[in-house]
Amino acid sequence: MHRKESSQPHKLHTSSFPRIFRYIVFISLSLSLFFFGLFNLNIITKHQESFKQHDNIYGENDSVSRTNFETFNTSSFKGHTYIELLQLESSWISTLDSNVPVTVIIIYPNNDQKDEDEEDNDRIIEKQLDAILSQTVKPESIWIITLVEQVNNINKLLQQKKLINNVQLYIKEIDNSDPFTYLKIVLQKVQTKYILLLNSGVILGNQYLQNMLHISNTKEYNDKLLGTMGMNFNNIPNEVDEIVSLTCYDDHISSYFTYSNDNMITYSRTSKRVDMLSNIWFLQKQWIPILFKENNKDLPLEFFISFTLRYNSNIPSIILPTFNRESWGDVSSVSIQTFTCDDLRRKFSTNIAWTHYIERGYPLIIKESFNQNKIMFILDGINQEKYFRSLYCKLSLISNNSINIITTGKDRGLDSSKLRKIIKKSSCGHINIYDLDIQTNSFETNILRNQVYEGVEHIIEYLKPEILIYAKITKNFIYQGISSAIKGFNNTVTSIELPLEEIEYVTELIIDLPFHSLKNWNEPKIQLQVITQNRPVSLSRLINSLNSSYYFGDDNVSLTVNIDGGADPVTMDFCSKFLWNHGSKNVRHRIVQGKLIPMVIESYYPNDYNDYGLLLDDDVEVSPFYYIWVKYSILKYRYGPDKSQRLFGISLYGQRYMELNMFGLGTKFPNRSPYLSQVPCSWSAVYFPEIWKEFHEYLIKRLDDEREIIVSNSKSSYKRKKSWKNYFIELIYLRGYVMLYPNFKNLTSFSTNHAKPVFDVPLMKEFTLYDELPNNHLPNFTELPVTDLWGNLTTFNDLINRGINLHNNISLSSSFQRII
Repeated sequence: MHRKESSQPHKLHTSSFPRIFRYIVFISLSLSLFFFGLFNLNIITKHQESFKQHDNIYGENDSVSRTNFETFNTSSFKGHTYIELLQLESSWISTLDSNVPVTVIIIYPNNDQKDEDEEDNDRIIEKQLDAILSQTVKPESIWIITLVEQVNNINKLLQQKKLINNVQLYIKEIDNSDPFTYLKIVLQKVQTKYILLLNSGVILGNQYLQNMLHISNTKEYNDKLLGTMGMNFNNIPNEVDEIVSLTCYDDHISSYFTYSNDNMITYSRTSKRVDMLSNIWFLQKQWIPILFKENNKDLPLEFFISFTLRYNSNIPSIILPTFNRESWGDVSSVSIQTFTCDDLRRKFSTNIAWTHYIERGYPLIIKESFNQNKIMFILDGINQEKYFRSLYCKLSLISNNSINIITTGKDRGLDSSKLRKIIKKSSCGHINIYDLDIQTNSFETNILRNQVYEGVEHIIEYLKPEILIYAKITKNFIYQGISSAIKGFNNTVTSIELPLEEIEYVTELIIDLPFHSLKNWNEPKIQLQVITQNRPVSLSRLINSLNSSYYFGDDNVSLTVNIDGGADPVTMDFCSKFLWNHGSKNVRHRIVQGKLIPMVIESYYPNDYNDYGLLLDDDVEVSPFYYIWVKYSILKYRYGPDKSQRLFGISLYGQRYMELNMFGLGTKFPNRSPYLSQVPCSWSAVYFPEIWKEFHEYLIKRLDDEREIIVSNSKSSYKRKKSWKNYFIELIYLRGYVMLYPNFKNLTSFSTNHAKPVFDVPLMKEFTLYDELPNNHLPNFTELPVTDLWGNLTTFNDLINRGINLHNNISLSSSFQRII
């Protein structure tokens, strides 16, 4: 419906004219002084003071809509006030004596616009032309794109105003299959750098074009679609009959509104990113080809322009604040934005074909999450959805999590509509859903893979997830497309690739880990260092158990077999032939037998502080779930808020007795909880990089010193004088370091030692990890029980004080001072 302006002026009685005239002059002067003062005040303060919200401009009993000032900008985009915008450094220099490189295009009438009064329409187009010609800077070209039946009226008007040679007239053919076909004319004919596109009825303030040129040539705004009116969605309908709610932004506070209460109309005093602009678009001519990348027949013009530019070229839509009438986008007494917004709400509510584009990843303001943990899943088909359901549903129930799910579409067995129904029945939290809508009518894998690549890349670019979780099926074109897309975001997005059959084992782990730990999912690298010589049967058992374990998508677990001098031919042959499918395989062979000190110490040296060494004797066998214990513990206690400098490693083996107690006392372990102990496990344990490097430095100096360090009541001081473990115990005692040990029912562990029956403990063959842990998860580090070398419960302060006392009791020769 086209708006009308009253053409009947109010009649004044002659006798009352002088008094009224004096009132008008007085009011005009007062307003001028007021705005002059306000203008200068804004310059002085640089708009640091916020305008108070005007929630009730017209009073409670008025029937018109209310307008709110908005000062909060949703996104990292930094908004500017009107004065701040004009103070930005711009490369454009005003040239009042020549035309500016802008083509102003009036779309007359708009799509779906009905002419109710031909005379009224002619009057409005005349006002539009007058406003354009009154600009403080003159555009190089003025166009009117109109329907064929309007040509005679427009030509008549142009002749009357002597503009027939100044304004170019183009005929807009009605084409329901492509309502924006006139853009092809724009692409072919426009010669200027900039285009100012106007809906019919928009009457510009005379400084509008000058302001746009200044702002668009600043580094802050030169790559953005600009206007002064726009709107955001307040909701997205899931069903056809759901009504769409919009928040509409006018470029000034209008004195008159005829706007329904179903929507809210606001004014923002700072520049602001919006879902779409309306009525006025200031854009660069080079962007026009981008608009042809979308099938646009079902899209309103407002949505089409903003969506296409943002989705295909990441060009955001920005509304700019105004200050006075000269800067307004529409100076009419009846705001065009109120009618536009009301009309669009009806269009969006009655035809939701546009929601298809939302599901492709167009980031609406209401769907953006700030200061939240942004996690995204990609689900290819209903089978994958079943595997991931528990995980995504539980994550959605955690406060501060923002969960987004991408489906691959109906042709792949799961689209957004089907997933919504599943989620509704599953009592999940709020989840945003997007649909790639992969078209599988092509049998060419490259085409299908490219569909996935482009769709995922777009959605990641706009939604900016921090964690992306998807199924690891390496020979699948969906997986290949995702992997290609994620490569461009390796520095900002953590990809968690999970084999479907292993998801159930990591669900509770992912739920429990702090978000920062999850973001570091791929940071820890585990080196498996196997020490062997001439026990091929035991070695084969260990390698088979390692190969049979779950690695939860990690394919960079390196395995090195360190063979001591004097190895038998069977061991050498086995090491050269066995397969390792979880990372690189290396075999090292010593020529001269080195025994345990050089074999163990020299087997592992970290490349960096994310490089961990798992030392394994060849008489050990591991549980299929050993790796989840290692990864869970490292992520929990090394990459989250629980990180401690006192933790030096993680044992796979649960101690049966306290091996270092001089008096042979039995087990004194805490009841059914992982615990911290100063005893280092030498059979099967992960050692942390910085501690192992420190041990190397300690040992270099220590081996040159013949003095003895006696750790009281410890067997290590008397029976293991040539063991690497003896020196390591010295270091951890002096420093107060501890190792994490499992402690489950019946001593169930993640490794066992077959060397002697007394060392043998049950392996975790069935997955009971979470059931064994207190409250089904690893305790916080400060909640873990702490034991000393003899199995006695103690505290970190006590351990540190003992190390200090031993330090003070040692002869402080200059050489030994350098060691400790």
